[in-house]
Amino acid sequence: MGTSTVFPISYEAARRYQRDVPDAPAIAVTFSGTGGGFEKFCAGETDINDASRPIKVEEMNTCKTNGVEYIELPVALD
Repeated sequence: MGTSTVFPISYEAARRYQRDVPDAPAIAVTFSGTGGGFEKFCAGETDINDASRPIKVEEMNTCKTNGVEYIELPVALD
């Protein structure tokens, strides 16, 4: 999933969504750090990645090679 600084926000958002939409599919929110999160995301293993920094050029290239398209969406600044 990504960084520890954004994990609590993502976890709470998923928890509230599942509370409010009980028939929704289960959402797994895990922590692996920003670099580990980008590695999994660019490999197509996850749908969303939290990060405490912008995506690096090497990670962009990996995503492109693997056909993973993405948009950056700032959620909060620390």
